[in-house]
Amino acid sequence: MRGVISFAVKAVISATLIYIAIDWTQVGSTAQRLAEIKLTWAAMAIVSLLAQIPLNAWRWRAISLQCGAALPVQAAVQFTFIGAFFNQVLLPTVGSDAARIWLLNRIGAGWRAAMYSVLTDRGIGLLVLAGLVAVCLPWSFHVINNPVGRATLLLIAAGTIAGAAAFFALPYALGQWADRWQSTRHLVGVASVAWNVLAHVHPGALIIATSIAIHLLTVAAAWLVAYSVSAPLDFGNALLLIPPVILIASIPIS
Repeated sequence: MRGVISFAVKAVISATLIYIAIDWTQVGSTAQRLAEIKLTWAAMAIVSLLAQIPLNAWRWRAISLQCGAALPVQAAVQFTFIGAFFNQVLLPTVGSDAARIWLLNRIGAGWRAAMYSVLTDRGIGLLVLAGLVAVCLPWSFHVINNPVGRATLLLIAAGTIAGAAAFFALPYALGQWADRWQSTRHLVGVASVAWNVLAHVHPGALIIATSIAIHLLTVAAAWLVAYSVSAPLDFGNALLLIPPVILIASIPIS
């Protein structure tokens, strides 16, 4: 029963957001822009998205090695492509993560190492994204004039950073208490792996830099798509608006 209610709530929220988006869209203008699309710029947007795959694969492989899971380069790229596919046809991020965990376990890494590596990879990506949003907040407020929009943006960024801080504090806050329950034991295990990844200056810095590059490629893809249909979105505004959208989209509502 709880699952049915949860699904119904998510469906209502998703349907409402879709209705608002369609209600604010000028269908005739959109159709005209699509008819005049600049294919070269659209192709460059696709290239920007494809360029994320090897970067995502490298970051995941670096984290997997810290988890004791030997992930070959070719397999990392292949599994990341497969995860990206599932990310489009299943629930956002959940389908991608589940596919990568299953594939990594299948080549002998084990369920524990596979799960820890994927969850750590996802967590670090979200942490860097929240940091990027937080750094851009002073300029974002100049673009977003609506008080509700500003408050939502601030709440999402602060909440994500606070949640990440609490997550990293788990090994110290729970200590041996975490061993009493399986769920807390695995949660602390993932937090410990994240600490180990970021504590090593060389790989940690590269992982953070790679995460920033991945998010900037998403911004570039959105800007290129807008430019391909002659939409009034410059790269500076895309940098201020797209990361918060991605961060909000990571909330498991729809």
